[in-house]
Amino acid sequence: MIISPYLQFKKTLLWCLVMLLSLLATYLAFISLFSVWIGIDRLHQPGFWVPITAGIVLFIAVSTIFLRTVNRIFGLISNIKDKNILTNQ
Repeated sequence: MIISPYLQFKKTLLWCLVMLLSLLATYLAFISLFSVWIGIDRLHQPGFWVPITAGIVLFIAVSTIFLRTVNRIFGLISNIKDKNILTNQ
């Protein structure tokens, strides 16, 4: 089975997109965990719950969006493998 060069390039670009999204999600997750850490570090001050809540909401949003997007991209990659194959007989 041979995959055309265009489809191989498209598959490579989709993998690069997954890697870039992973880096972005990791960065935002780090920011959210840092926010929670700052809120926990300042328990004695009024309003300490604001950075904790913001960090938790950001982490849940980033995780949800990242997982749904990567799941859809993996679906596109599997469609490239399944549908667009030239057979050599």
